[in-house]
Amino acid sequence: MLMLGLLVAACSASAGGSSASPTQAPLSTPTPAASGIASTGQSSTSAPAPATATPAPGNGTLPPTVGPTPTQQPAPTATPVPTATSAAPPSNVVTATGGPGIIGTATAGPVCPVERYPPDPACAPRPVAGATITVHGGGGQVIATTTTGTDGSYRVAVPAGSVQVVAAPVARLMRAPAPIDVVVPAGSSAWVRVDLSYDTGIR
Repeated sequence: MLMLGLLVAACSASAGGSSASPTQAPLSTPTPAASGIASTGQSSTSAPAPATATPAPGNGTLPPTVGPTPTQQPAPTATPVPTATSAAPPSNVVTATGGPGIIGTATAGPVCPVERYPPDPACAPRPVAGATITVHGGGGQVIATTTTGTDGSYRVAVPAGSVQVVAAPVARLMRAPAPIDVVVPAGSSAWVRVDLSYDTGIR
C-alpha cells in the first residue's frame, strides 16, 4: 500500500515538471501514386497504349502491288516484196517481122436492119476499102499514113511509143470510128492490132 502511493506521487511529479506539450509529427502528404488521385482531382488512370499494326498472316511482309497487265502488241509482219516477172504481151500484139508498127482491118456495119440469130453471114460487117489511116505521135504530128486494101486490112510501121490511130471519113458511110490511143512496144516483131469500125447508118 505504501509502495503504490509512492509510485502515484512520482508519476504526478514527472507530469507536472514538463510544461511543454508534446509536438505531433506532421502528417505526410499522400503522393498521387499512393492516393490514386491526381492533383487536379481526376483519376490518374494510365492512357491506353497506341495500337500497333498486326502483320498479315504469312511471312509478315506486305503483298506486292499488282498493276495492270501490259497489252502485248502483235509483231509487225514483213510485207512480201513482189518479184519481177516478165510481163506477157498484150492480147492485141501480133508477132511479125518488119515492126514495130500497127496492123488491123477496117469494116462497116450494120449491114442488115435487123440482127438475126443465129447470125446471118450475109449480115456480117463488110470491109472498107480505100480508107485513109493516119498515125499521130505524142505531139499530134502525123508520123505515118496508109490506106486500107480491098479486104479492109492495113499495116503501117511506126516508132515504138504512145501513138493515136485516126481513120478518115469514107463516102456513103455515116460515121468514121473515133481516134484510138495505143502504145506500140519496142521490137522488130511487135505489131499492135487496131481494128476500125465504120457506121453505115442502117437501122
